[in-house]
Amino acid sequence: MNREPIIKLVYCSRASELPSPMQLDELLGTARSFNAAHNVSGVLLYKDGSFFQYLEGEREVVEALFERIKRDKRHYAVRLLLSNPINERVFNNWQMGFYEPSMDAIKLTDSCYADPLQTLDKKLIDSTNVDFNIETAHKLISTFLLYA
Repeated sequence: MNREPIIKLVYCSRASELPSPMQLDELLGTARSFNAAHNVSGVLLYKDGSFFQYLEGEREVVEALFERIKRDKRHYAVRLLLSNPINERVFNNWQMGFYEPSMDAIKLTDSCYADPLQTLDKKLIDSTNVDFNIETAHKLISTFLLYA
């Protein structure tokens, strides 16, 4: 069986205008519908006007989706953080997971932020995907949550 190569693609961006909860719901609904139809999975983090997204799927589909995302006027400063081939998905059953940390979720502990990955779904942490560099993801997500 000849399988199309899959990739993971991670980017961050800033919202042009702060979206309302209803606008975020609409965005997620559209993303989930598209992703289900095109076999794309991943997770979106949002905090204070900043987006951080991890996408995975067939290379051609994910790269075309990223080009569309870059042209979307609802955000700017779209920056590709990584794009690499993978053997196995981390978010296989998520058309688009979503996480919006609150100050309650990111508590100050001994003058530093609690580990933000503890608040994310354990699927990310417990992944058996050897191609997924959890240390890199941890650094990217921690940086996003601290400085967004």
